[in-house]
Amino acid sequence: MNLIVNALDAVGEEGGTITVEIDTEPGETVVIRVADNGSGIDEEMRGRIFDPFFTTKEVGAGGSGFPSLTRSSAISAVI
Repeated sequence: MNLIVNALDAVGEEGGTITVEIDTEPGETVVIRVADNGSGIDEEMRGRIFDPFFTTKEVGAGGSGFPSLTRSSAISAVI
């Protein structure tokens, strides 16, 4: 759910498209892909996205990691 909330932030208030794809692979593997048409992350920040506690959000704008969806948006699910 946090991936989708982050994608909502990326497309902004003007809206955009969020695509969720779910595939299965041999064995018991499930692959989930989340994509959006937001502006993306610049090169400098991209190298830090897996650092502990790294965020691109302003202080106080982050959530608990389990936020609820509170605004309407178009989410396209491909299953």
